[in-house]
Amino acid sequence: MLFRLPPLRTICNKPVVFSRRRAFKTHTRYDVLNGGDRIAHISFETPHEAGKPALHILGPSSLRSLTDHLHTLARDGSLRALFMRDTIAGADLKYMRNIEMPEQARSFIRLIDELCTTIQDFPVPVVAVLSGHCLGAGMEVAAAADMRICCRDTVFGMPETKVVR
Repeated sequence: MLFRLPPLRTICNKPVVFSRRRAFKTHTRYDVLNGGDRIAHISFETPHEAGKPALHILGPSSLRSLTDHLHTLARDGSLRALFMRDTIAGADLKYMRNIEMPEQARSFIRLIDELCTTIQDFPVPVVAVLSGHCLGAGMEVAAAADMRICCRDTVFGMPETKVVR
């Protein structure tokens, strides 16, 4: 079944909200199509100070929560598409700086990989709507989607490639 994309202006007209907080809440709303089929729209709520820009960042708890939420949505037989409507800026750099043991690093990378695999294996098309900064792990998550819609202000990057010892 084909579905219509909302006008790009509608998707990209939303201001990007950023935060230094490690966790964000996931919200899902549904559009019901003729015949009862549904399209899910995932968005993120990140606590932030008024007037200050910040980013949706992935820490271990956010990675687990989002992966679990996607597993729940994947069991919905009436779902025909999934829109991830907020850009994930990347991994939580504060958390990464405090990693002391190699096993902690491996565990964190496994969580990112599990999220990306869950998106890649999702039973219906996943569309990532991107606006603002999409860096590192956020870019990996976007690349895992079946389709990406980018607003003019989207910035891509892999800052970890600049890490020097």
